[in-house]
Amino acid sequence: MVSALQSIQSNSNFKDETNALTYRALNSLTRDNGSPAIDYDRFAALWDAEEGKSPDQQILRNLVKSFDGNGVVIKTHEKENEQPKGEPKTSRIQAMAKRAASKELG
Repeated sequence: MVSALQSIQSNSNFKDETNALTYRALNSLTRDNGSPAIDYDRFAALWDAEEGKSPDQQILRNLVKSFDGNGVVIKTHEKENEQPKGEPKTSRIQAMAKRAASKELG
């Protein structure tokens, strides 16, 4: 499973994108190398087992950003929610709405 996650992480970093996998997809990637089937409970147990270890020994925590009942989100170099430079989008939308409202109320 770790080698599959590392491969997906590497590919995602190359493409500058995030990548989420369902447990079903993860299992289909790892089935051929004899890994046991992974579901939320088993993944959570593996995750919890890394708690208290040094950062270089936290293999899953270095590869996975988050997980839930649906699957895992791979940790990548992509910056999350990066705010664009200049005026935020919401301010432009609010300004357009204000202009439209003032024309309507006129």
